[in-house]
Amino acid sequence: MTSPTAPHLDISPDRGLPLPLLPPVARTRDGQEVCPADDVWSLRKRSDGGGVLRFDWRQLRGLSARMAHLAKVMFAARLANYATTSSAGQFDSLRRLGAWHQASRAAGATDLEWAQVDLAMGERWLQHELLSADAGNVFSRIRCLYRYGVEALRHPDFSPAILLALETVRAPGNLKGNAVRNGDPVKGYFTPPEVDLILEALGKDAGTCEQRAAVWLCMELGRNSLQYTLLTNADLTRVSVIDAGVTKHLYQVRARRIKKRAVVDSKIPWPISSELGDLLWSLRRGTTSDPLLW
Repeated sequence: MTSPTAPHLDISPDRGLPLPLLPPVARTRDGQEVCPADDVWSLRKRSDGGGVLRFDWRQLRGLSARMAHLAKVMFAARLANYATTSSAGQFDSLRRLGAWHQASRAAGATDLEWAQVDLAMGERWLQHELLSADAGNVFSRIRCLYRYGVEALRHPDFSPAILLALETVRAPGNLKGNAVRNGDPVKGYFTPPEVDLILEALGKDAGTCEQRAAVWLCMELGRNSLQYTLLTNADLTRVSVIDAGVTKHLYQVRARRIKKRAVVDSKIPWPISSELGDLLWSLRRGTTSDPLLW
């Protein structure tokens, strides 16, 4: 949506104003530490494993040193509240914004400043990014950074009026998940006959014990697959009860939270069937801290 009265900055902000200082150390919400003054930040996707994410500030092109410094200040402050993968996505969006500005700017134009961001520029960049696989996600990440500059950093390079204008810009609806909603025969949800075929294969002991346990867990709980990967032997608990003179076992698995992880992982218990519990109990190997599913 285009507004004929797009707000802009008629007067450049005072370049004599001191820039906010970088903190000596920044910490993620899962306890990882990084030195914001470094040119390269290295963080793991998770404190207990996962790939390494690199924030190479030297790769930023088309952005002024002032804009990059203010971005560093914001990233360092936001690490404690966002997953490292989310921060990596925002950093990539910032890199893409600088590359786009460098490629599209007129001859002799200077590097981009936060004070130069306005509605017209935002709309042009959004139209450019709609041609990519990320569609409007890249634009929304930069708008989120700009919002932080207005509401939290409160630096004069960020304008509340321009933020209000940027909030009116919306990308076309994302079609992610459309195949599931429409019952796509390949990518869509399992139909009842397909579910019956999977259960039949489980009953016939198809595959290895570990494969059956993984499929069975997905069928019963429907959780994020990473939650199953992180399960340890200690996360499977068993309680014996007497029912009509017969001893039965009741099982629970305690799965880690994925989206809102912290320094101390919180775990949510999920009940599972006795049959699946018996299978998982028989697969335990090593100590209580070893993986449940090898």
